[in-house]
Amino acid sequence: MQIKEHVKHCDACQKAKQGVRGMGKVPIKDTEIEPWRDIATDLSGPWKAMVNGKERFFHTLTIIDVFTGWPEIIPIDTKTKQPIADLERAATYAVRTFHD
Repeated sequence: MQIKEHVKHCDACQKAKQGVRGMGKVPIKDTEIEPWRDIATDLSGPWKAMVNGKERFFHTLTIIDVFTGWPEIIPIDTKTKQPIADLERAATYAVRTFHD
C-alpha cells in the first residue's frame, strides 16, 4: 500500500504515468443479406518467397466476404490502382459464379 500512496502523490510519477485509454465505440454494422455483396479488401507486403530456387518478392491482395468471412488471398506484383480493381472484379465475379 505504501507504493500506491507514494506514486499517487509523486509529481514525477504522475507526469510519467501512462494513461489508460479505452477503445472507441464499435460502429453499428449493417446486416448482411447475401454472400459477396459487400467485401473488405487489404493490401500487404512486400513478402519474400523462394520459387524454383529463386527469391521472389510480391504483395498480396486480400478480399474477404463480409457475410461469410471467406477470405481470398491473391499474390500480386504491383500495388497500382487498375490491376487491383481488375483483380477484385474478377475474384468476386468468380466466387459469386461458383456460389450461385
